[in-house]
Amino acid sequence: MSEVTIKRVQGFEELTRVMPLILEGFEQMNKRYKAFDLTAEQYTKEMIRITSQYDECIGVCWVGGEAVGYGVVRDNTERFSDVRTALFYALYVKPKFSRKCSKPLFEAAEGFAREQGYTRVVAYNGRFSGSGFRLFEKVFGMRRQMTRFNKIIN
Repeated sequence: MSEVTIKRVQGFEELTRVMPLILEGFEQMNKRYKAFDLTAEQYTKEMIRITSQYDECIGVCWVGGEAVGYGVVRDNTERFSDVRTALFYALYVKPKFSRKCSKPLFEAAEGFAREQGYTRVVAYNGRFSGSGFRLFEKVFGMRRQMTRFNKIIN
């Protein structure tokens, strides 16, 4: 079985190589649960912006030379807070590799956040189900704190 490797995307050229995977993840996360209020073009622009930040990153999971998943870490610190918070903005792994790669990808994102001085990580889950909760609580070691409700008013 091939080894799992997580590498940070550095620069536009590297980003273009993994963009098909990133857009696949965007499509899958938005297909059912509308994880992002963005078009694919807007999401692409956000990935370009994140790649240029020193304290935000896109990490890609590689298995046998194939990019099979990615995670995105963004700054989510409240404006006047002393607590630096990282948002795990996106986490996608191709279904065939999910058991093998989800936890290593999450751990790499957590390690990156720690290296950048973040003291807390948060994540949102579009799947309001037991399996989604189990993944974040049992596999990733996170705690559920609140449920978020939204309403579009215009």
